[in-house]
Amino acid sequence: MIHAGNTEIPMTVEFSEEKLRQILSAPRGFGPAQLLSKARLNSSGSRIAALVISILAHENPHLLTRGAKDELDRARDRAEIYSAVWQAVAARSPSAFVIKGPELSSLYPRGIVRPVGDLDVVCPSQDRSDFWSAVIAARRAFDPKRVRLEIFECSDEQTHYVVSLHRPSPDPLLDPELRLEISTFAFINHSKQVPIRRDIPQTGPVRQLISIANEGFTRTWSTCDIFDALLVLKLLTEAEWESAVDAAMNSLVAPELASLIQRVVEVFPEMCESSARFLSMLSAADEAERQRRADADRSPPVADLGAQPLTYPSSQYSGFEIRRTALSARGVVVLELDQETVCETPVGHFLIPGAGTNRDSIRRVRELVDQRP
Repeated sequence: MIHAGNTEIPMTVEFSEEKLRQILSAPRGFGPAQLLSKARLNSSGSRIAALVISILAHENPHLLTRGAKDELDRARDRAEIYSAVWQAVAARSPSAFVIKGPELSSLYPRGIVRPVGDLDVVCPSQDRSDFWSAVIAARRAFDPKRVRLEIFECSDEQTHYVVSLHRPSPDPLLDPELRLEISTFAFINHSKQVPIRRDIPQTGPVRQLISIANEGFTRTWSTCDIFDALLVLKLLTEAEWESAVDAAMNSLVAPELASLIQRVVEVFPEMCESSARFLSMLSAADEAERQRRADADRSPPVADLGAQPLTYPSSQYSGFEIRRTALSARGVVVLELDQETVCETPVGHFLIPGAGTNRDSIRRVRELVDQRP
């Protein structure tokens, strides 16, 4: 029995050099150093290193040299920064929840380090003050050096927002920047076929499974994705399979979820029997979603999917913060200042750059914004 946080994982998970080799499709002649190099290349960055090093060192403790220990310590420190920020956000925003992140990390057994790239927070409440309160709490706890705003005007006449906060990592030469993203929806895909999805289950392994599956829109399955999915699938009871199928259908990720489960079974064949039943239940939703996407390619987006409206971005704007302000009750106001577009929000003023934006125009707009009350 593996104890991970407050959760018991009923079957032993094999974190081994052999499993890494299978996931990475590496030849048997590859040693630990070659596996680590291949993992770094496959993941387009260094964040996967902590997971691979911790797995290799679990079997071969002599590999845990000073440099390897430093890699693991930096990964743990990164996760602790995000955890502290999330606690600050959760205290201020009742509707907020995290996509993947700390909950998945808690499933890993002691000694195995799950890498964390960024932190994704969702505030789906129709009360936008909850979203802006989350942004304020995050900024106070995170102390970002850059803040960006994205605005999505949608086909159902709703407006959705994403605020991303950036700051350098403690070791910027070796690790990517720290990044926190807070949005009013769970998932977005910049495509005609798959719209914004605002809601997903807010608790439990079903939400985590759907969150992992959604990564299939942007990349092939990584080493971390496969271990994440395996750990969640081991927690999922048969009674929850139907809920997972419904959630995959409502979140429009049934094909990606089926692909993810099939990949897990390739590496961990002991999951074959239970997963076969799950995949059988998922097959109708998989086929229906593939057909819906094909239909969307040939015609304008449909208005709804059963009882759930599909919200497609009809226009998108992106801007950078030029003045930080305190929380106000004015909501979001779009201003035209000196032929530039400025979005005034409860947390700051953001310049939406246009074709003529340059350093001089930015300076003039800053001056005009500073004159506002």
